[in-house]
Amino acid sequence: MAGLDAFGVALAMSDMASSPTFTDAANVQDVTGPGMSTAEIDVTAHDSPDKFKEFIGGVSDGGPITFDLNWDPGEASHAAMLAVYYAKTVVDWTLTLADGSIFDFSGFISGWDAKNPVEGKITASVTIRTSGKPAFTAASSS
Repeated sequence: MAGLDAFGVALAMSDMASSPTFTDAANVQDVTGPGMSTAEIDVTAHDSPDKFKEFIGGVSDGGPITFDLNWDPGEASHAAMLAVYYAKTVVDWTLTLADGSIFDFSGFISGWDAKNPVEGKITASVTIRTSGKPAFTAASSS
C-alpha cells in the first residue's frame, strides 16, 4: 500500500472527571504531531572505531501537537479549549487517526493564535504542549 488517507482525524479533550468524558474538538482542520524527539548524548571516546562519533539516546520529548480550527467562539468545544488555555491546565487528550490508531497524551494548550481576515473565515492555530509520553495504540487489523 502506498499510503493512507488522513481525512477523518479526530482530536478530543477530557473533562478530567473521575470517569472522564472525551469531547471531540469541532471544525479541526490540519493536525501536525506529536512532534516527538530524543536528546542525543555524545559518548565519543578516543577509542571510538574509525574516529566516528558515537551516540546514545537521552531524555525524550513528546513535543507539540498543532492544529487549525475553523474557530467559532460560540462552539462549546472551542470555548472549553480556550478555558483550558487560560487556566494553563494539563488535561488528557486523544488523537484518533483515520485508520483508527490512537495517540493518548496529556498536555496543556500553550498557544492560541486567532486570525480574523478582512475576507475569509475566522480561524485559530492551536498548540498543545505534551507532558509525558504519548501512548500509541495501532488500529486493530480485523
